Amino acid sequence: MRTRAYAMLAVAVVLAGLAVILAQMWVRDQTRLSAHADPRASVATVEIVVAARSLRFGDPLLPEMLRLVPWPAAAIPEGAFRSIAAVASDSATARRVVLRAIEAGEAVLAAKISSPGGQASLSTLVAPDMRAVAVPVAPGDGIAALIRPDDRVDVLLTRRASGLDVRRSGQDLVVEVLLQNVRVLGFDPARRGEAGSAGAAPGRAATLEVTPVQAQRLALARKLGTLSLALRHVRDTGRPRTPALSTRMLARPPDGNGTAKVVAAPASAGLAQRIALKAQAAMAAARTVSVPDTTSVRVYRGLELSRYEVHREGGRHGTIPVPAPSVDAPGDGRSGTGWIGTAK
Repeated sequence: MRTRAYAMLAVAVVLAGLAVILAQMWVRDQTRLSAHADPRASVATVEIVVAARSLRFGDPLLPEMLRLVPWPAAAIPEGAFRSIAAVASDSATARRVVLRAIEAGEAVLAAKISSPGGQASLSTLVAPDMRAVAVPVAPGDGIAALIRPDDRVDVLLTRRASGLDVRRSGQDLVVEVLLQNVRVLGFDPARRGEAGSAGAAPGRAATLEVTPVQAQRLALARKLGTLSLALRHVRDTGRPRTPALSTRMLARPPDGNGTAKVVAAPASAGLAQRIALKAQAAMAAARTVSVPDTTSVRVYRGLELSRYEVHREGGRHGTIPVPAPSVDAPGDGRSGTGWIGTAK
C-alpha cells in the first residue's frame, strides 16, 4: 500500500511540473506575438484637424494653430476636416475666423468656424428667440476682469428712490436684482486681453443673451440708474426672490443668519402713504389759517344798513352795544327800536 501511494504522488508531481512548463511557454508565445503586432491594425484611423491651442471667438485661423491627429474612422465627427490647408490659409482674403470657442486637442468643425473670408458675427452665438444686449460695465468694476463668455451673471440696478421715498429720506439709494441667471456672450473689443495680463483693460460693455422682454427692461434700467454684474456659480440655476435694499436698510441689525432683515412693502403701501401725507398736509393748513382780531357787525335800522368793526373777545359771541336810533329814523313801526343783524 505504501509503495502504491508513493508512486501516485510521484506521478502527480511530474504532471504538475509539466503543467507549469506548458503555461510558461504559452505566456511567452503570446507576449512575443503582442510585441510584434501593429497596435493600429485592430482599429482603422484617419487624420483630422484639431486645435493646437485654445481658440476664442474672433481669432483668425492660421496653420500654426492647427495640427493633424489620428482619429478612429468610425467616430469622425460631422464637419471635421482632413487637411490643414482646407481650414487655414495664409491669404487674408480667404482666412477663416473662429465663431465658437475651441479647446486644445478638440476637433475643428465647420459649425465652429466661418466660411473662407468670413467675419466673426455675434449673431451666430445668439440662441433662437433670444436677443443680444450690451450692458455698460464701469472701468473700476473688478468683477468685469473675471467674467468670461458663457458665464452666468445677475444684473443689479442701483437707482435713486422715487416718489414718497425721496420726500421722506432725501437722496436715498435703492438696489434691486433686475435679471437673474443671464448668459454672457462676450465683451467689447477693449476686453480682448487676457485677465491679469499686462495691458489688459476691463471691458466697457458686456454683451448678454436675454429674452425680448428682458431686453426692454435693460434698456429702461439704463436710463434709471447704474447697472452692475454679479457672477454666479456655474451650476447655480436658482432664481430666488430678493427684495430691494435701500440705504436706510443697511443700518438695520442682521438676523440670525448674518443677513440684514429686509421686509418687502405690500403693493397697497404706496396708496396708504399718499393718503396719510395728504391728510397731514390738510391738518397743517388748517392750523396755519390766520384769524383776524376784529369782526364785522351789520345793523339794520329800517331799510338803512350800518356796519361796525368790533374786537373779538376770546372767540366768544357776546352782546354788542349799538347806539339807539333817533325817533325820526325809519324803523319797523315801533318807535325808538331797531333790528340788529348777525355778526360774522
